[in-house]
Amino acid sequence: MERVKKLIGWGDSHFYRVMIALALPIMLQQGLSSLLFLIDNVMVGRLGETEIAAVGVANQLTFLMQIFGFGINNGASIFAAQFWGRRDVQAIRRVEGLALTISLAVGFVFTAVGITAGNWVADIFSDDPEVILLAAKYLKIASLGYVFQLIAQAVGVILRASGDPVLPMKATLAGVLTNAVFNYILIFGKLGLPALGVEGAAIATVIASVVNAAALLLVSYKKKNPVAASARELFSFDRKLAKEFFQVSLPVFANEALWSLGITLYTVLYGILGTQTQAAMQIYNTVDRIGFVMMAALGSACGVMVGNCIGEGDVERGKLYGKRMLVITPAAVLCVGLLLHLALPLFMTLFSVSEQVRQMALGVMRVYCSVLWIYSLNYTIIIGILRAGGDTVYASIADLAGLWAVSLPCAYLTGLVLHWPLWAMFLATVAGDMVKGVIGIRRVRSGKWINVLKS
Repeated sequence: MERVKKLIGWGDSHFYRVMIALALPIMLQQGLSSLLFLIDNVMVGRLGETEIAAVGVANQLTFLMQIFGFGINNGASIFAAQFWGRRDVQAIRRVEGLALTISLAVGFVFTAVGITAGNWVADIFSDDPEVILLAAKYLKIASLGYVFQLIAQAVGVILRASGDPVLPMKATLAGVLTNAVFNYILIFGKLGLPALGVEGAAIATVIASVVNAAALLLVSYKKKNPVAASARELFSFDRKLAKEFFQVSLPVFANEALWSLGITLYTVLYGILGTQTQAAMQIYNTVDRIGFVMMAALGSACGVMVGNCIGEGDVERGKLYGKRMLVITPAAVLCVGLLLHLALPLFMTLFSVSEQVRQMALGVMRVYCSVLWIYSLNYTIIIGILRAGGDTVYASIADLAGLWAVSLPCAYLTGLVLHWPLWAMFLATVAGDMVKGVIGIRRVRSGKWINVLKS
């Protein structure tokens, strides 16, 4: 019993205060981001199956952009968390400058693709001419917000790593409210404006992205917090720091690029299976975003706590915090999965889709709610522990092995060869996550994942 109490931190009020102080704002921010996604999907879903499938197809480019950005900026957050552990603000700002420089380059490339090659992108994921046309129209507009989304992402992860998760949450709230208002006005044609449908949703998303980034930067410079750097501070990084940054970040970037490519192949597969399958999976993606809230909040809080401990030089406390989160996160997410499962019938009333699409979406979402705790365990291992300790190469191996060696082959076999129902095909892919968990837990137990980063 005493061992169990120590593992879960029974009586360690400091641990729980820090965890809640970090996790709650992140949870609220992720919840708001999920609400933004839900608002888009529900309002577009009112237009019909073709429209919601088109937005789902178009958002594959947005998803790739965000994943590339996450790979860059998660690397920056690893450094920021350890640097903040020793209160080295100048080092944090140099890392911020590197992250922003790369993020802006990535943003401009994806924007150019969205504007000039929207039809080509949509054609990869769908054979339906109407879906392709609507998706290209959406992309041409929505891609204008990519740079602002990546700026907000870079600044937000560094703020969270340096002890301020509240400001990113407030900025996200401003973006969500903006998006909701403009979605309603532009999609359905209110206040005397024409009904723009999916193009209206794209315009609203761009406006919300600008508001989110502007709010983060304006308040940061007003408060003079760690990200409020001068141009000289941002671009004073030297070759030594850049080399170490890329050594840590490139495996994360490569991981996210290959992972996103794998997820994209899922979408291609769903496109082969038809527009109804795409519509069902787009509805599932909404629930996926909701389930992700608790998982991301606790996993990200774990990463900050572990990284701060390592930066302070207290490696043993970092190990202990990581082990505690491996118990707490799946237990909390298991409860979330149960609540989501109970809410699914009510949730489906928000979408104007056929009964076949409804049943397909419900089947996938029921499986998802049952296995969400497995996803959360892996998120905590890879994002919250291995990457926080600078063990980015092994984290990438664990993450990609499960996806490419197990999950994708299972999806291909069950979907295109055996023609299983969508829910069964989705369940088969969970085998890869189980493999990932086994590989990750073994690494955590070895203690070989800890690397102290230098400024």
